[in-house]
Amino acid sequence: MLIPAQPAGGFGDGTRVPGGPAEVVVGLDAHRPAGEVADFAFAAAEARGARLRAVQAWAFPAEAVSPRMLFVTGEDRAGWEDQEVLRLSDALRVWQDKYP
Repeated sequence: MLIPAQPAGGFGDGTRVPGGPAEVVVGLDAHRPAGEVADFAFAAAEARGARLRAVQAWAFPAEAVSPRMLFVTGEDRAGWEDQEVLRLSDALRVWQDKYP
């Protein structure tokens, strides 16, 4: 998780000035419980009046890549990407409700 020591366009005490919102960035694995990491990230963003950006890296399922097929179709890629976006959204739903 990345929490800037000094918010963009602000002061070290968390006070913001015009010029851009601060941002807290958290990396999650939507295939594992987010738990304390997500709770800490949402609380840190709220305390700083900052936006929260949740990021996730994912790989194509092993069955998607074979020695015979050196590429993945755009349609397959879009389908898997949509599934991962939904997983991340589901993993964060509790905190989105708690920290609107």
